[in-house]
Amino acid sequence: MMQKILASFNAIFWDFDGVIKDSVEAKALAYESLFKGMDPLLLNEIKIHHRDNGGVSRYEKIPLYLRWAGFEVTQILVDLYCKRFSAIVTHLVIDSAWVPGVRDFLIDNYPYKKFFLITATPTKEIKIILSELGLLDCFIEIHGAPIKKYEVVQDIMHRLNLQSKDALLVGDSASDYEAATKNNLRFVLRSTALNGKLQKLHKGLSFEGLI
Repeated sequence: MMQKILASFNAIFWDFDGVIKDSVEAKALAYESLFKGMDPLLLNEIKIHHRDNGGVSRYEKIPLYLRWAGFEVTQILVDLYCKRFSAIVTHLVIDSAWVPGVRDFLIDNYPYKKFFLITATPTKEIKIILSELGLLDCFIEIHGAPIKKYEVVQDIMHRLNLQSKDALLVGDSASDYEAATKNNLRFVLRSTALNGKLQKLHKGLSFEGLI
């Protein structure tokens, strides 16, 4: 049923973590590793914040977590921790489980549809991940942090003259929901154990897997 609904739209904007790969928890482990050895209460606070803000980029999270840890936050320090995080997280994401059915849907349909990837992961890093997963060619455009998702969607819709009625956005976080609503797009929620608040807010289409 959900596959038929998705296939009826000409353009689909996809989030990655929690939508294509079940990798939100992988990133939680990466943040925990990044701040390993610090106060367990701090690590738990970081884990909770990350889970509640799955669509927010590391460029916003890491400065916040550094402040929580008592560091004097400088751009040099943020860049260092972002580099360390990238080294930790890439293979954790690649090795994480697929969201059931999504990979096959992308591969089967990308020749006939306009698929766009919008993610809080930096563009260079997500391209490496997609290449490793054999999905790089599935997307017409790939956009990562630090640009806001709703701004990316707005720009693509304008540049390619896409109509709202012909496009939808598939996501699992508040930032995905915001990107859809601000651009008058239909939103499809991938429901997880981590986005209960959004499930209550969003009354439209949702799925756990595409099989």
